[in-house]
Amino acid sequence: MQIINTKLIKKFITILGLLSFLIILTPIILYFYKFNNGFSEKAEDWSSFGSFIGGSIGTFFNLLAVLFSLISIYITLKITSHIQKKEYEYNLNSIERETKRNENEIQLLYKQHKPFPTIAFINLFEKTDVILSNQGLGTLVVNEWHLKLEDKKYSNFGDLIKDNLKNNYTKNIQMFCENGTKLIFNSGTEKKLFEFSTIQNSIEYNEFRKECKELLLKTDIVIKYEDIFENKYEITERIGV
Repeated sequence: MQIINTKLIKKFITILGLLSFLIILTPIILYFYKFNNGFSEKAEDWSSFGSFIGGSIGTFFNLLAVLFSLISIYITLKITSHIQKKEYEYNLNSIERETKRNENEIQLLYKQHKPFPTIAFINLFEKTDVILSNQGLGTLVVNEWHLKLEDKKYSNFGDLIKDNLKNNYTKNIQMFCENGTKLIFNSGTEKKLFEFSTIQNSIEYNEFRKECKELLLKTDIVIKYEDIFENKYEITERIGV
C-alpha cells in the first residue's frame, strides 16, 4: 500500500517549479524593459538591481520555504502514522498468535491430564461386581455419583435393591455397597461400588442373582467429576452396556 501519492507530489512540484520560474523571470523582464540601456558598468546599478530582485522574489521564496516545510512535516507525520499503525497491527497479531498458542498448550495440557471414568459390570456365577475405574491419564476426582432408575434417584446400590427387589438380604448372600461420596482415583486405578456373592449356592441366590442382573441392566449411573484443573464433567452411563 502506497503511503504518499508520489504522482500527485511530482505534479505539484512540476507546477510549483514552473510557477517559480515565471515569478523569477517576470521582474527581470520588467526591469530590463524599463531600464533598457544594456548592462551597466556601475556597481551602484548592480546593487540596485540586486535589491530590486531580492525585494521582488525574496518574499516568494520565503513563502515557498515555509510551504515546503509544511509539506515535509505532513509527509513525516503521514509516514509516522503509517508506521505506528503497522506496529500496532503487528503487535495485535502477535498477541493474538501468542494467546492462541497458549490456549492450544492449555488444551493439550488438559487432554494430557484428563481422567476418563468407566463402569465395568462383572457378572459371574459366584459373584457380581460393579467397578468404577479411571482409564484416563490424569487424576479422577469424583465429587458425586448416584443411581437413576426411571425417575427415582438412589445414593447407593443397597437402596436400589431394597426398593426394587423382593429377594434382597438373605443369610447366604454377602453384599458390599459404596456410598455416593467423594472418591479420588489415580490413572489406571479402580474401586468397587457394588459387590454381592454367595456363601452357599441355593435356588434363592440364583433367583436373587437373576433379578439383580435384570435390575442393574436397566439402571443408569450418573457421575459428576473433575480433573486436577477443576474442570467439571458429568456422564450418565447404563450399567452393563
